[in-house]
Amino acid sequence: MVAVQEARGNLRTLRHLLKVLGDDWAFILTDVTLGKEGNGEPLAFLFDTRRVKPSGLACELVVPLKQDAGVSAGELERQFARTPYAASFLSQGQTFTLVTLHVLFGGHAAEQVPELTATAKWLASWAEREFG
Repeated sequence: MVAVQEARGNLRTLRHLLKVLGDDWAFILTDVTLGKEGNGEPLAFLFDTRRVKPSGLACELVVPLKQDAGVSAGELERQFARTPYAASFLSQGQTFTLVTLHVLFGGHAAEQVPELTATAKWLASWAEREFG
């Protein structure tokens, strides 16, 4: 399993990588995020089909800011410029969900802490609701 960020709108490089990896490799890809902050960059998961299979879930995560989402006011003041991407897979009888998140680059790493903290809290709440 490999999460790929900044795959860019032109998928030639990604397709070339799959050719190099071999016929047993596949990918699941988001649509591009338009606008300056999205930079036309889709997110992807590459996987070896001999080891894992998609199990049905593929989604972009959107935090409901107006509802109780387990995120305090001010922790996440807007939706993501690049929406986190989740996909579930099956391997050896076990289902698991992976999430990849590409935060905006800022002047200082500390600028990402509130967004990352809010995202981690929301993901924990989501996992508890979905999987107990």
